[in-house]
Amino acid sequence: MSRIDLGAGLEIRSANSLLIVALVLLVISQQVRRTRLEQKLNGLINAALALPWGSDETILVALENAARATIPAGSTRIDAKPGRPFELSAPVHAPGDTTRHIILTRRSDSDGFSALERKALEALAHIATQALYDRRSTRTLRDQATTDSVTGLLNIRGFFEEFQALTEPGRYAILLMDLDDFKLVNDTHGHSVGNTVLDIVGRRIRKSVRAEDIVARIGGDEFAVLLDSDTASAVASRIGRAVEKPVQIESLTIDARIGIGAPAPVGRSTFDEVMKAADERMYEQKRERKHAEGLVAESIGLVAEVMGAIREGSVTVAFQPVVDVAGGYIVGFEVLARYTRADNTPLSPPTLIDIARDQGMLDDLTLQITDRALHHMTASQTITPEVSFLSINIEADQLLRDGFVNALRARRLMHPAIRMCLELTENSLGRVDSTIVERVRELAAEGLIIALDDYGQEHAATATLLTTPGLSRRSIACSWPMRATRNTRPFSVRSSAGTAAILDDAD
Repeated sequence: MSRIDLGAGLEIRSANSLLIVALVLLVISQQVRRTRLEQKLNGLINAALALPWGSDETILVALENAARATIPAGSTRIDAKPGRPFELSAPVHAPGDTTRHIILTRRSDSDGFSALERKALEALAHIATQALYDRRSTRTLRDQATTDSVTGLLNIRGFFEEFQALTEPGRYAILLMDLDDFKLVNDTHGHSVGNTVLDIVGRRIRKSVRAEDIVARIGGDEFAVLLDSDTASAVASRIGRAVEKPVQIESLTIDARIGIGAPAPVGRSTFDEVMKAADERMYEQKRERKHAEGLVAESIGLVAEVMGAIREGSVTVAFQPVVDVAGGYIVGFEVLARYTRADNTPLSPPTLIDIARDQGMLDDLTLQITDRALHHMTASQTITPEVSFLSINIEADQLLRDGFVNALRARRLMHPAIRMCLELTENSLGRVDSTIVERVRELAAEGLIIALDDYGQEHAATATLLTTPGLSRRSIACSWPMRATRNTRPFSVRSSAGTAAILDDAD
């Protein structure tokens, strides 16, 4: 071969020259192929080294970036459907039977995609699939480690992690709370019912706080809330109202009770320090509530005891002498109700009267005391007939009840030798109205003596003589306790009609 015409005036005159050109082209071709292989290999390596590619939301974005760096293309996208015939695509499988596709597109006049490029894209799609599954497995393991399996809330580990992540701890506080007598629920109805109760309580707490507040079941029947300190007290009240509603489980109704401590501020304290403070506040609240409930229970027991005593007629009477100071002799008695409890402790007379009034049994008690006093007075008159005055304490409101007033009238008629005086208690005089005034007039006209009890106390004042005609225009003789510790004398006033009025217990 002496000459090779290459056209355009070029020619190769030697076989050696042709060989050199061929070798150069071969070297360039191999270099380009090597560069493309290195690009694909580097893309796959970099994609593998970048695992786990972040969260679920960023894995597909990472896949697009890796595909773009590994395989030159006009465009890259993620789609729910496979690519068209002239496009290069590979499926990405995600947990939950969800499949997406990574799709690359080149110009229609290009040579298309090679088998190696297809393999490279499939490899990237496989890496993405594994990343999604690994992410799900990692999240599942983390959730299992930080989530309570019964309620779905955070457990103590998850609560600690949220505490550690606070950027402004001074704004936050922790509420600690637990259910009362929850062991009884488990022992009575079984752990399955107990777990259901915990789940319901957890959801009620979660609904009672804001979305950004952190709720956790930290063990047993204890719950904790990490929240804004400014709203902590109000949230605690809201949680209490929400939780303490009956829990209905099929045909079973359980009354849930929860003890919530005062908010423990986070500040610069450690997790253990804040939790200890919150725990102390919770148990302090529980102690206070149990004490209050104990008082209520005792009060309920006392009410039942007093009501039983009135029904059985076991309230006793005491007599306080009414003395004519000038003459120095007893003219009568004021009868008083007394009750000694089953443990031999005397009950305060005001407490006895308050319970009788609150339970609607004051009229019954008053008539019982009146009957006993009349019985004793009748017996004593066989010895000292001049002792004929009997004073009975009543409340002004009782004069409005016809049955009670008529019963007193009947007893007065049955004991004509006894002068009956009705003393209006000082704390009830503030409720005197025109109807009571009219009733006072009627009874005074019938000969019943109407008086003020404990003059100088509450509404038992001189002004009452002017506002209650039956008092100010009739002679009033009432009990005067003789006390060794006081140098007492009757307090006398003169009404507009010129009648002296002697008032009880003048101060």
